[in-house]
Amino acid sequence: MSAIQTHPLDCSKHRILSLDANEHGQFVALLNHGEVWSNDWRLPLRQSFRFPLIRRVDADSFLVVECRRTLRNNGFLFSTAGELLHIFDAGDAVEDVMIQAGRIVVSHFDEEPGDGLAVFDLTGRQLFGFNSRQQEFIFDCYAMCPSGAESVLFYAYTEFHLHELRLTDFQLRQWPTPPDFLGSHALTASHDNVIFWGSYADNTGLFWWNRHNRVTSFGNVPCVLEARPRGLGNGKFLTHDDRGFTIIDAMELMRMDALQQWRG
Repeated sequence: MSAIQTHPLDCSKHRILSLDANEHGQFVALLNHGEVWSNDWRLPLRQSFRFPLIRRVDADSFLVVECRRTLRNNGFLFSTAGELLHIFDAGDAVEDVMIQAGRIVVSHFDEEPGDGLAVFDLTGRQLFGFNSRQQEFIFDCYAMCPSGAESVLFYAYTEFHLHELRLTDFQLRQWPTPPDFLGSHALTASHDNVIFWGSYADNTGLFWWNRHNRVTSFGNVPCVLEARPRGLGNGKFLTHDDRGFTIIDAMELMRMDALQQWRG
């Protein structure tokens, strides 16, 4: 199987505004004409969005977050029948959204003096805020991804530590990171290892790190797609453009790169 799997959608004259998918290609997408598409159904929404992020919650519901908040509430949980189940304040300047362990995890960029990273339940009630609970302050959460079944990894400015937050009890671990991938904009986990995509100095390179003292640079994935890559966990990344999405198996790319170097 190829390390890079592209899945085109037959959008006709329409285009994808936001898309979420798992590593198996099951997706949910919000298109510019107001329809939500999945592998199995299509649903017209009565509400319009300017800067949306859509995420699959489960087989029966999905979440849309408006990244720039013009009204108080910008998080909208819908059923797949189109019913608006919950509406809540997800905060302004939303960088990314992830559903993990029955929680909504929202990260922010540096225009919002809020929590940097916040956790909500599936009704929109906030359970945790990093800047409210920790001595360290993060201004911009550059990247996050799932870790196992119950945790989230995130990488944030200004200290650029790697943090692991357990979503069941909000216990936090952190590791100082080496300068090799300083400013990375995406990450994914593979067992105890982490793969970072890009850095300030190299926008397309990949970096494997064992969370301690070993870093391996490998591969080069030019990303011309409109959406920045997101970590899916299990060593994989997701990105999309106007008309489809791509899943990139970074661990497989690393194995291919090592084999090529061995062969000379």
